[in-house]
Amino acid sequence: IPNIIEGKSPHEQIRIWIAACSTGQEALSIAILFREYLEEHHLANPLKIFASDIDKSAIAIASEAIYDASTLREIPPKLLEKYFEPLDEGLSQYAVVKTLRENIVYAVHDSIYDPPFINMDLVSCRNMMIYLNVKNQKMLLSNFHFALNYKSFLFLGPSESLGDLKKVFKVVSSKWNIF
Repeated sequence: IPNIIEGKSPHEQIRIWIAACSTGQEALSIAILFREYLEEHHLANPLKIFASDIDKSAIAIASEAIYDASTLREIPPKLLEKYFEPLDEGLSQYAVVKTLRENIVYAVHDSIYDPPFINMDLVSCRNMMIYLNVKNQKMLLSNFHFALNYKSFLFLGPSESLGDLKKVFKVVSSKWNIF
């Protein structure tokens, strides 16, 4: 996060693409991490997250931005209170607050065959590539490479690799699969 933000002018937008976002938890987690960092460092950079998935029903759930308490159990209480509003007295469901939802655009999108989002500072694709054949993995990674700004970041799942495209990316963290 600091490396992405240090290269930005004070009001320049931070752009992130979460491919295969499913029902939106990863997009929300990354939005919270960036918002907390920006707030802590008194920065006003706008944040825009493009969260995409090929599954229309998953995008519908993500766009609704309502989650069961069990889904949010690992969120620290301070962040739960700040970024989620209880929908009932029993605290069984929560809605994402509007100020956080405004940072995320959910879209039905095929990350392999549709044109990629562009000018991204971070692309996160965790645990999708393991389901793809080598040809589609290469097409997907090429799209991510095209989508990223120079000196931006790619975040993959723990079981995923760059394959033939390892020569166009530099390893930032092999432990966390960040390139």
